Amino acid sequence: MSVFVYEAVRPSGERVSGTLDAAGRPEALRELTRLGLQALRLDVEGARAAPGAKVVPGAKAGPGIETVRLRKSEVLLFTEDLADLLDAGMQLEPALRIMEERQQNLKLRGAARSLRAQVREGVSFARALGRTSGSFGDLYCNLVEAGELSGSLSQILRKQAEYLAATQELQSRIGSALIYPALLVVAIALMLVVFVLFVIPRFVGLFSAMDSDMPAVFRMLLSVRAFVEHYWWLVLGGGGLIGVGIWSGLRNPVGRRWWHEFQLRIPVLGSVMRLRIEAQITHTLGALVTNGLPLLKTLQLTNRANPNLYLQERFEDVVKAVEEGGSLSRALARTGALPATSIDMITVGEQTGRLGPALTKISKREEKRLTVAMERLTQLIPPLIIVIMALAVLSVAYSIYTGIYESIGGLQTK
Repeated sequence: MSVFVYEAVRPSGERVSGTLDAAGRPEALRELTRLGLQALRLDVEGARAAPGAKVVPGAKAGPGIETVRLRKSEVLLFTEDLADLLDAGMQLEPALRIMEERQQNLKLRGAARSLRAQVREGVSFARALGRTSGSFGDLYCNLVEAGELSGSLSQILRKQAEYLAATQELQSRIGSALIYPALLVVAIALMLVVFVLFVIPRFVGLFSAMDSDMPAVFRMLLSVRAFVEHYWWLVLGGGGLIGVGIWSGLRNPVGRRWWHEFQLRIPVLGSVMRLRIEAQITHTLGALVTNGLPLLKTLQLTNRANPNLYLQERFEDVVKAVEEGGSLSRALARTGALPATSIDMITVGEQTGRLGPALTKISKREEKRLTVAMERLTQLIPPLIIVIMALAVLSVAYSIYTGIYESIGGLQTK
């Protein structure tokens, strides 16, 4: 028999600690479950982990621990299923067992099996998530740790599922909005290829028979075609070098930061991208603050999840200002990381002690603005591309018409 030191939470959220005698860790966990407790820490007396140990997502897995790579949709499915089981009143270990037995997705079944094995050994769920799959990420694991400590794991997982679903819906909406413009661009490219390869050669013979000069557009396209035919190796090599240069530049932090800043300066599209990032930042901030995480920790996690390096650098100044004791609203106003209207609402939230709801309200407003901006963008791009296509076709048709007209006029004169 061994003496185990435990920290656990009751279903009411009350945190308790104590010791118990058991033959091994699995028996100790079963005893805690029988008592209606959810284990947070379970160690043999004298070998207790140092307090305040941090969750390390993606840490190396120990012996017997399965590691899996999950898609975003699979992380969402896992989170929703586990939240449903915990909401029904089940403890964590039995919920993971049910997911392991009933889950059809082999990767999710393996993840549930690995997590259950670690939880049975007394590993915290947050740390087990980081060991099992790096797909969960820093933000996810730290939220789960906060849920374990506060006894609100099911609520945390439910809100995280909502956040993941909203993020995926946003990305899907952006992708769908860009499908039609992308098809139009491909159509223009194919039209130019067909024109250069098949249409122009037929008219070359016609103009030669008429002993007439070809239109300038034809001469230019024929020159391009002749260059590609004779120096195709140079075109391929130059294209490869340009591709490698762009790839290496984007892998470099300086080049990636420049590209991220440039994206935000693109007319119309840049404002849409900025709105998307601002909506993500305020949504994450609101979720974390509402769930009781300290503001400084919340800012650090949110900034770490920021996909834009340029905005990440500006937000880092906000983190430093808050770390030095400044208020969030003043730091945001000084750096301009968020719009003035959002900063005003944050100021009111700080003064009334309702910062979390204020941030949530801001995120919903930003998402509405993003929806409107996306609709305008999708309405603007197709007509613009159609106009470009029409101009290209008209210029070619005009060149053909004027060339033939001049040739016929020349023959009549002769």
